[in-house]
Amino acid sequence: MKHFFSNMSVERWVIITSLVLATALGSVGFFKFYRERVVLEDALEADIVQLAQQTQSAAMKYSKLYKEADLQELTGSQGNMESFLRTLATRKEASLGQVDVKISESANSIRKGVQDIRYTVQPQNRDRAFQRIGIANFLFMIEDESRRLRVSHLRLTLSPKNLKEWDFPPNNPELWFWETEVLSRQKSETPTAK
Repeated sequence: MKHFFSNMSVERWVIITSLVLATALGSVGFFKFYRERVVLEDALEADIVQLAQQTQSAAMKYSKLYKEADLQELTGSQGNMESFLRTLATRKEASLGQVDVKISESANSIRKGVQDIRYTVQPQNRDRAFQRIGIANFLFMIEDESRRLRVSHLRLTLSPKNLKEWDFPPNNPELWFWETEVLSRQKSETPTAK
């Protein structure tokens, strides 16, 4: 051993010192890493199941709501609500043809922070009358296919065209003029003053 240290140069001392310090530093780093890893694995095992379930539940809820909104064509602005009503009116079950949709926002609302938007729907051709079954199907489809819209008012007027007293209902298909009001209630964008 004495002979080993007698021939030591500065370079050899630097190499040996570096090896000893690197071994010590490596072992300290390994043990710290091992301790941190054990702590993280324990925390991960405890929380991963619950976190995965929450993520899965939120993803399923998002997918369901997005599909509902997409089916109702309500994924965009209020303009899509108008196209939704127009699409329902032209369906085979209703056969109402083209309709006019007018929007009016209520200034006063029943609840604070809630805004009522009323859509007045009526046929574009005001002189054309429709069968009651088509009107009823249209109103039913509004309520059935949209969670955001509710029929709040309906005005039916019997068409006097070609109507004779003795032709009333069984012999004459009932033809009606109609106008309806549909309500959409949503959170208001501007906060209300207390």
